[in-house]
Amino acid sequence: MIKSLKKPAVCICILSLLLAEAAGCGKKSEKNNDDGNVTVISVGDIPSADIDPEANKICMKRISDFEKKHPEIKIEPDTYVFSPDTYAAMAEAETLPTTYHLPFTQAKLVIDMEYTADVAGVLKKEGIYEQINDTILEKISKDGKIYLIPESCYDSGIALNMKLFRESDMVNEDGTPKAPTTWEELVETAQKIKEKTGKDGFSMPASGWRFMPVAWSFGGEFLEQTPDGKWKAVFDSPEVTEALQYIKDLKWKYKVLQENALISTDDINQLFASGETAMMFAEPGQVSKCTIYGMELGDVGMIQMPAGPKKHVTLMGGTYSAVRKGASEKEIEAVITWLKETSSLGLVLSDEVKNSIETQTELDLTSKNIVGADMISPWKSDNPVEQYRKQLRQEKANINLNYVKLYNDKSNIEFREEEPVATNALYRTLGDCIQEIWTNENADCAAVLKQAASDFQKNHLDNLK
Repeated sequence: MIKSLKKPAVCICILSLLLAEAAGCGKKSEKNNDDGNVTVISVGDIPSADIDPEANKICMKRISDFEKKHPEIKIEPDTYVFSPDTYAAMAEAETLPTTYHLPFTQAKLVIDMEYTADVAGVLKKEGIYEQINDTILEKISKDGKIYLIPESCYDSGIALNMKLFRESDMVNEDGTPKAPTTWEELVETAQKIKEKTGKDGFSMPASGWRFMPVAWSFGGEFLEQTPDGKWKAVFDSPEVTEALQYIKDLKWKYKVLQENALISTDDINQLFASGETAMMFAEPGQVSKCTIYGMELGDVGMIQMPAGPKKHVTLMGGTYSAVRKGASEKEIEAVITWLKETSSLGLVLSDEVKNSIETQTELDLTSKNIVGADMISPWKSDNPVEQYRKQLRQEKANINLNYVKLYNDKSNIEFREEEPVATNALYRTLGDCIQEIWTNENADCAAVLKQAASDFQKNHLDNLK
């Protein structure tokens, strides 16, 4: 999740081993940095030696090794980290590094502003184009051109405390959970578990981010862009109202939520880990954090997001790499060469990439991170790197694979991204709506959303530049 449009993104430096957030400024690069013998590219998201010397040391070693292997390419490290506040000005001034990362939320705006290079030709020449997941390809393409390079993805689902599912006799003969496939079934499952164990059937924070896929599944939308490029709040619709009423009913009608409705995600992690609640919204990374509170990995289960009356949809996010507009074909080729050997996913199954995947898997096992629950991949299922990663993580799984089988199945579900503008403000507004209907049993969902949409329009969307 991208917490804020005002905060620099946390970007991947090398092969998922290093996550580093650094503030910095890009430095001006010549439009063509190739002289026929050596092509120079500047690479953003390199941690500053002053802020994180250890991370910088690792990255500089990676650059040194790469340059020895590819003497025809020179890497200029750059501490630039994508920020919506400065991006347009730096793009206009041509001070962006040759390549840098950006979050999924910014992809549409960046493409529409035409500040990134078309990399379709090089991707096709390198055999990368045909490996990109169709869902991702659609999001990075426009008018037959490709403006971004996929790096990593996540998709939201529902985490299950399988100890409570077992106690409630809600495990199938094949070892998979008797899990809900619709929001109606989620209520029924939560009620059964509460009746049999006395524990809460479902827990969630008053979070606009978590509410978003629920509303989508009821047919709702949040923002709409008008022909003149302006944005309009449209979440005071009957569909979003119906979704909010469902969230209200979880507390007041069905009584399956945690007793204290207004608690944080971390508090819910503790409830989940201690067996006080059976289900919660989550990604594998969030469930991994539950081990801090004593969660046994053998009790972890995950399923797809349940379907609504109109759609079966979930939230996805992740990171792209971009090449600045004006880069020469040699520079684009050099960037692709760099990413093929050093990106978080890797595009070629070399011994180096295999070793990095194995190292990361061992690190996850040592850190008690979940190994075996697969998030959506930017690459097609027959991509050799993806196949190797999935095979290794299943062989090394520290969870019951039957318990996550229904999450690992990515078929028959739509993946949607966060809204591209005023994202965090929208989440706060929707969170306030949920707080209102959870603290006031008599609150009218339609009236709450109507007022919220009006205020959001005036306070945020009308002020966008």
